[in-house]
Amino acid sequence: MGFIPIFISLGGFVFLFVILVHYNLLQKRKNMQTALQHIAGLMDNLGMDKTDEPQNSFPVIDLSKTERLFREMRNSQGTANGPESTKLLEEKILQAKRIRYEYNKLIKTKPYSFVAKLLGHREI
Repeated sequence: MGFIPIFISLGGFVFLFVILVHYNLLQKRKNMQTALQHIAGLMDNLGMDKTDEPQNSFPVIDLSKTERLFREMRNSQGTANGPESTKLLEEKILQAKRIRYEYNKLIKTKPYSFVAKLLGHREI
């Protein structure tokens, strides 16, 4: 009878750990989606063609394609865009890359990788 409270406490700890890690991973993924939406909005303001999506659809952009387009825009001398908007776009791209790195690193870390596999989290 003395082991039942120990097993219940251990089970509660494991359950709370799984819920906490799952919530943390969902928040990081949501931050990544928000950053990508903000980047899409900035690219629209700059007049850059970011995706091949139809109009009025949810903006789904690829970060590597966005980086390539930004480099092309920055390297072209004929841009009439202000330096403030390009600097802001560069900061947002770096922020999205940092979020992606933290998310992928967290999924690869050992105790969290078990929860990620259990709940179906994938790398971005």
